[in-house]
Amino acid sequence: MLGCASREFLGHRTVEVIPMEDSDGRSVPPNKRTIQLALAAGEKVVVNHYYFIRKDRTKFPVAITATPVKLHEKIIGGIVVFRDITKEKEVDQAKTEFVSLASHQLRTPLTAINWYIEMLLSGDAGPLTDDQKSFLHEVYKGSKRMIQIVNEFLNVARLESGRLKIDPKPLQLIDFVQDIIDEVMPLASARNCEIIFKKPTIPPPLIPLDGLLMRQVIHNLLTNALRYSPQGKCAIYVSIERGETDNYVISVKDNGIGIPKGLQSRIFEKFFRTENAIQAVTEGSGIGLYISKMIVGASNAQIWFDSEEGHGTTFYVSIPITGSSKREGGRELIPV
Repeated sequence: MLGCASREFLGHRTVEVIPMEDSDGRSVPPNKRTIQLALAAGEKVVVNHYYFIRKDRTKFPVAITATPVKLHEKIIGGIVVFRDITKEKEVDQAKTEFVSLASHQLRTPLTAINWYIEMLLSGDAGPLTDDQKSFLHEVYKGSKRMIQIVNEFLNVARLESGRLKIDPKPLQLIDFVQDIIDEVMPLASARNCEIIFKKPTIPPPLIPLDGLLMRQVIHNLLTNALRYSPQGKCAIYVSIERGETDNYVISVKDNGIGIPKGLQSRIFEKFFRTENAIQAVTEGSGIGLYISKMIVGASNAQIWFDSEEGHGTTFYVSIPITGSSKREGGRELIPV
């Protein structure tokens, strides 16, 4: 698999014999290797977004599991297990391309449907009865929802292709988050929910971020918090706080349905929704958090959460003061 004889490993560190790159072709430093992360954390670490470089300079994607070996609670070594996931990557790429193609084909007829519905509602084809207007409004809502889902699928395809354009500009986090809160206030008002924004005493410095990308993350967290909280008696707490390192943490806290303990490890999976989420809100694609996770990862940031079923969830987004790195030549996400 590696194109090396066993004798070539003897007396050498694995980092010297097996070069590793990330999905952007950048060399992975020794301290970021899976085994080093596992030894530092003292627990198993699993990754599937790295590539091993063979002796002939060809490379292949690997799924790596690194586990520390302990004796009397003391780490004495570690084990790394890896496998070639080229076939899985090819299948995943084929699925992504299919979703992208199908979504593009769906957008055109959906746009035409919306256009004709708008013409009918505006009276271009003659007066409508109240019942006809009511029915058309429901059709229009459904069509708009379908376009939103199609756009989400297209965004997933663009993110998974690795060709996402990132264009950071200096942002003031307080103004940025406040603007998103103002945007979701109609939904908050409809659900009779209060949004409480705790701002830092000392304003953060301007941080280079792609506002369009990060807006989708914070907007998704806020709308999820509103939709999965009890209507009429909910409060959403948003805060910006200075982190322990050179970072700022945006948090969104709700008192909603929460995430079952046994399913929390799957919450960022594509198309995944918990049973209590489906019961609370029947509509949903299970893509929002998956997209958020990928945007955050591409923006040099981090996302995680604390949750207890029946007692709410708090999502955290940690943004380094250094912000995001610029990436040229990609495609922008579609606002949803």
